[in-house]
Amino acid sequence: MPLKEAVNEVEKKLISLAQKEGKSTYEIADMLGVNQSTIVRKMKKYFHWCKNASNDAKLHYRLNPLFHKDAMICS
Repeated sequence: MPLKEAVNEVEKKLISLAQKEGKSTYEIADMLGVNQSTIVRKMKKYFHWCKNASNDAKLHYRLNPLFHKDAMICS
């Protein structure tokens, strides 16, 4: 596995684990020692997450990471 792919997998796993404890991107960023904007960018990259999605869609996503990205309405 190339290094870049390995780093991506580790980042996804760490963010997923932090999501179980953190209630916001700010809490997740604090847990991982990075800026909140970094978490938003990585969640968009890895999980097709949308910061402007409705709270219901965000909650559903948190409970089910396989939630389809098109169900999230980004504005």
